[in-house]
Amino acid sequence: MRVFNVSLEVDPALEKGLAKYVTKQLKGHIKRQAISIASGIREPLRQIVHDSIVSTPEYHSLLGGKLQGELGVTSPHQRIEAVIAEWVNNISVTVKVASEPLLTISIGFIQQEYEDVLSLIEASYDYEGGTIPWLRWLLLEGDSRIVRDYQFSPMTRGSRTGLGIMVPSARRGWKVPSEFSGTATDNFVTRAFDGVDIKIEKLVQSVITSKI
Repeated sequence: MRVFNVSLEVDPALEKGLAKYVTKQLKGHIKRQAISIASGIREPLRQIVHDSIVSTPEYHSLLGGKLQGELGVTSPHQRIEAVIAEWVNNISVTVKVASEPLLTISIGFIQQEYEDVLSLIEASYDYEGGTIPWLRWLLLEGDSRIVRDYQFSPMTRGSRTGLGIMVPSARRGWKVPSEFSGTATDNFVTRAFDGVDIKIEKLVQSVITSKI
């Protein structure tokens, strides 16, 4: 959640009654523009979020790279784009007009428990031995050992992806590669937002300026 507060500072040289009138008129104008402000932020923000996620190493590695091979994800582009679309569509922007601050803009991004995306059919896949919740592993399991008695091998024979298979290993076991692993508070989508705050601030400022 990101919250932006906008305050109004009236020129102290203005006569008190005039300052009160200006404040009242501006507040009324902003109330009428509230829906337009929210939509003006929401649409370009969705593009910012999408672009930030697709620029991550995890996204690219899922498309024919190490991460796709180790997770065994088939149709990776379709799956990850469905996940991103869910995140993007769930972005919320609310605008509240009050006295002080004059304007509060609240932006909601990712659900804390990730249930919105983890419940998608694209977030897991079935194989002859059961179901692989690949997205949960990637987002939440960190560096914990997930599969015991097996490890990844880049052998292609019998591979669903053509990138590798799991082979028996009594000693090592398997976990998400450390360079891609994530927890609830530190995973590829939270890392995608590093440095995005500046873009969001500029967007909010631009929309408010254009509407006021």
